[in-house]
Amino acid sequence: MQQAEQLFQIFVKLAKNEGHSRAKYVRQLSAAPSAVQDDVIKRAVQSRDAQLRRTAYAVIGEWGNLRFADHLCHGLDDAKASVVQMAVWAVGKCKWHKALPKLTGLIRRKFGFKVIKTIIWTLGELKDIEVTPILCDLLIDANVRQVEGILVSGLKLGYTSFREIILALDCQYHSVQTALRNMTQSNQKMRAVLLRMAKNEKDQEVTQALVQILPYTTFYEHEYHQLLQQTYEPLRLAVFHSIGTSALPIAIKKAFLLNSLNDPSNRLVLQSLEQLKTMLTDSIVRKQFQNVATTHLSPKIRHQAQAYLRHADQLQQLKQQKIDQGHFLLETLPGLESFVQEEAILKKIPFNVKTMGNGWLEIEWETTVSLDELRKLHTISRICGIDKVWRKHENIESLKEAINPFERITIDGQVFEVITLFQEKQMLRPRRTLHATSLDWRVARAMVLISKPTPRDVVVDPTCGSGTLLMDRAAFGLYERLLGGDQDESSVCLAKQNLRPFHDVTIQQWDARSISIDEQCVSTILANLPFGRRVGDHEANLRLYPQLVKEIVRLLQVGGRAVLLTQESKLMHDVLKPYLQQLMIELDHKVEMGGLTPHIFCLRRIDG
Repeated sequence: MQQAEQLFQIFVKLAKNEGHSRAKYVRQLSAAPSAVQDDVIKRAVQSRDAQLRRTAYAVIGEWGNLRFADHLCHGLDDAKASVVQMAVWAVGKCKWHKALPKLTGLIRRKFGFKVIKTIIWTLGELKDIEVTPILCDLLIDANVRQVEGILVSGLKLGYTSFREIILALDCQYHSVQTALRNMTQSNQKMRAVLLRMAKNEKDQEVTQALVQILPYTTFYEHEYHQLLQQTYEPLRLAVFHSIGTSALPIAIKKAFLLNSLNDPSNRLVLQSLEQLKTMLTDSIVRKQFQNVATTHLSPKIRHQAQAYLRHADQLQQLKQQKIDQGHFLLETLPGLESFVQEEAILKKIPFNVKTMGNGWLEIEWETTVSLDELRKLHTISRICGIDKVWRKHENIESLKEAINPFERITIDGQVFEVITLFQEKQMLRPRRTLHATSLDWRVARAMVLISKPTPRDVVVDPTCGSGTLLMDRAAFGLYERLLGGDQDESSVCLAKQNLRPFHDVTIQQWDARSISIDEQCVSTILANLPFGRRVGDHEANLRLYPQLVKEIVRLLQVGGRAVLLTQESKLMHDVLKPYLQQLMIELDHKVEMGGLTPHIFCLRRIDG
């Protein structure tokens, strides 16, 4: 059995992530005699080494060979959660329906996030509508990623199953609200099915469910036009609520809402006034409010429009007072506070930091300097004025009751009552069209700062997506050349569009594992790597990361830096071990963003 021994040794190297491709190994194993296959798989699944057992189920799943179904049964009973997770994944890849009772039993064992998420994915892969009640039950206490997975699996199972899941959603939970927003922003199929429900469903229960979920969804402009063809008032109210909180450009959102002020439904007009009140600094919006306040047939609506105009004037006065005081809180992300200071120093923006923490900085500002200088900082998303002098003022109290502009922020035990002066959309940023997974400007600028930019930089983003990292580097200052690419054609088109205003930029479609650039000619690599959540999965990252790091080593010149963002911090450390003579880990910094805690790695190429 020499061939079996050779294949097993290759299998061991595969389990250790020593550069072997799982797909290539499966091709080798499938070409061997059945007896050899049985011997290799049996030795692996019976090993005391959990990583070998886990890899065995990964191979079975990649292969999709139900001849090893009995081994999958043992994997589902394994004592190690990581092994169970891989066995569950293999069940989905093999589409082994007989494992359904086992999967149901695993749910009752209360496994952690990764196992449950994989079970949800597998239930969708089985494409058996009998699993629909199981998916509905899993919605109870599900986190954001699990709710997203349940929705995806429901779509795979077909319209009837997805309909039942929609009926089971409880929109009072933040996890459900966030999952709906994420999914409708990124998943065209889900938007299409919801449109179909809105147009064709006659069941009142489904319609009521849509009324509940639509406020937490986001659609494209043409899809909103289709939704607004419905005449049922509660549904139209929900659609306009969705428009107000959607990811649409502000100009399109404003146009929809202003148009609704002429709607015959008074309830709809009142709701639109509520959503438009934050835009009253816009002259067109203000003019429309004044028109409604004087000419609308409903006294209630006229009174409400007048009240919003009055309070908007009071709010503007209050904001100006806070600006004149020069005492602000700046919002960033937890873990990025020091980068705000660093950016301000490099950009010669003068302020004194009094305290910072929890994603906030308390600063004192020289009031003779325009606040536009602060708005240029990419590491912040909001500027707030601190209310101290005016807290007990009568006008302030009435303002709080009417539009509640204040919130409380805690930093290092101190409580600040603040009012927002400038929101994210009012910051001075390059214009960009967003992708579902576009990187936050704050993280992008922190990564650029970590790279220690110089005017001689040749910068590469191997997984550029919509191009945010390259845009931020271009906006930061001088460089020699920017190059980016992505395997997804639509992302490449979006990145080209976003980077059109900048010079010496090349964007192309490529495989990040093999880039057509000469060795050691790149000074900086910036990359937002697949987290294995919304993009890719952990198993794909096990194959991708070693090849990416190998390519990074090839491209970077000595002294050059690679700044990488990833949720897979443990995997990254494992992958870097063979390269520590060539790459020095200068930084491993954790950031909190959107419920995730990714790490920013800074790797410097050394002459090893």
